[in-house]
Amino acid sequence: MADLNQVDPYSLMGSNNYAPYQEGNPKRIDLTTVDKYTLEDYGFTVENVKEQLLGINVVDPTTGKTLGDAYYKRALNSAVASIEKKLDIKILPQKKVESKDFYPSDFQSFNYIRMRNRPVLQVEQFSMRLNGQPVIQYPSGWWKVNSLAGTISLMPSLGASMPGYAPYAGGIGMNYSYGAGFGQAPILGLPMLNGTATAPSLFQIGYIAGMLPQAREGVEEDWEMPSDLQFLVLKQAAKDVLEQFGRLLIGAGIAARSLNVDGISEQITTTQSAMYGGASADIIQLNEDIDNLMVGLKAKYAQRVGVI
Repeated sequence: MADLNQVDPYSLMGSNNYAPYQEGNPKRIDLTTVDKYTLEDYGFTVENVKEQLLGINVVDPTTGKTLGDAYYKRALNSAVASIEKKLDIKILPQKKVESKDFYPSDFQSFNYIRMRNRPVLQVEQFSMRLNGQPVIQYPSGWWKVNSLAGTISLMPSLGASMPGYAPYAGGIGMNYSYGAGFGQAPILGLPMLNGTATAPSLFQIGYIAGMLPQAREGVEEDWEMPSDLQFLVLKQAAKDVLEQFGRLLIGAGIAARSLNVDGISEQITTTQSAMYGGASADIIQLNEDIDNLMVGLKAKYAQRVGVI
């Protein structure tokens, strides 16, 4: 087993001697591809944003200049960042390493731990460290990962024996037993801690957060991109484009404009005013679509409170 004192936490990922991918933690992504996913893999493209604006010619009427693709991409990046914060989720797969505190109540509930990022595609390593010193690398057969909620719990095997460096739990080669929850403190290697005290940064978890594109159209797994989430991002990006476009029509706050040259006159009248831009009607419709999509997504990704 790798010495946690000598090995960088993330170098353990994929090389866990306890074979990290088990029934409670199936493998969903190859570690070599985590950083290769892009927004385009999820349908977040300039072309798809423009589809949301079909029938609207986003052109400066004075110069004939169109918004460049770079602006659409910035609008997409902004939409993804905004929606991730509103729903407390991650979209692109990314490697995470977190130190988590010990709480007696969670310890008694099979060491229930909530990660800061979700969905969780898979956990790669789960260990206990005391002031930087390795204590236990938990066997992955004990891990119970909830992808959508972003949580992990431990269910030890009856009569389990686990080798490892654990000076606070009786040395190398320990036999464990447990009653209700973790009734026996040695299961966690914590007999030296006051049973009612918390301990900061005692656990270390390495995992992959984010989503994968849908493997099958119309079938949505907890760790995959929902179709309505894709539409939500595209509509939010389209709204940002329209806000910019509304300022181009005949100038901010101007409702009408006329031009007379050599007896030929042209007059443009819009619904624009000092309070509303030229694209406000379309923006209002997009806002309604966004609100409707958010209702279902907030039900799926119920807001979490008390995350530490």
